[in-house]
Amino acid sequence: LFFGSVLFHELSHSVVALHYKIPVNSITLFIFGGVAQITRDPVRAWHEFLIAAAGPLSSCVLAGGFYLLQITSPMGSVRYEIGEWLSLVNFSLAMFNLIPGFPLDGGRILRSILWGATGNFPRATRIASRSGEAIGFALIAVGLGAALFGRRAGFGMFEGLWTAFIGWFLLNMARQSYAQAKAQGTLAGLTVADIMMADTPTAARDLSLE
Repeated sequence: LFFGSVLFHELSHSVVALHYKIPVNSITLFIFGGVAQITRDPVRAWHEFLIAAAGPLSSCVLAGGFYLLQITSPMGSVRYEIGEWLSLVNFSLAMFNLIPGFPLDGGRILRSILWGATGNFPRATRIASRSGEAIGFALIAVGLGAALFGRRAGFGMFEGLWTAFIGWFLLNMARQSYAQAKAQGTLAGLTVADIMMADTPTAARDLSLE
C-alpha cells in the first residue's frame, strides 16, 4: 500500500505532464520513493508548477483518505492501524517533497516561480539546485549530529545515519540535475551541422596498415 501510494504520487506528475504533451518514459520506485522519467523540461513556468505540485497534492489526498479510514474504523483494528500509518506516511511524503530543494517537488516549484518571475530558466535552475545542495548538506550535518550526540534527545544511531544518507542522496541528485540542465542549456538549439567537421582528413583505401 505504501509503494502503491508512491506510485499514485508519481502517476499524478505523469498525468499532468502528458496533458501538456510531455512524454513520460517510465516510473521507477526505489527505497526513498519514486521518480517519473519525464523526457524533457516544460516549455512554460506554470506548466512545471502544476506538474510539480500534482505529486504533493495527490499525497495529501491519500493522507486524507486514509485518515477517514482510520477514524471510521474500530480503534486497534487492522483497518485503523493501516489508516493511521498510511495517513501519516503520505502526509510526511508530501511535506518532505515540498522542501524547496531541487530536484524535490518543492525545488521544482521554486524553480517554476523563479523562472516565471525572471524569465531566466538556467538561472532559476541554478538557484533551485543550490538550494537543494544546501538542504542536502544540512540533512547530512543534522543526521551525523543525531547519530553521534542524539541519544540523550531520543535519537538513535540508525535514524541519524538514515537522515545523513538521505541528505547525501539529495545533495548528489541536486548536483547531477544542475549539471544535466546546464548541459541541455548549452546544447539547446544546436544541430549536428553546427558542431561537425565538414572537411575531415581521409586515407586512401589502398594504404596499408603499416
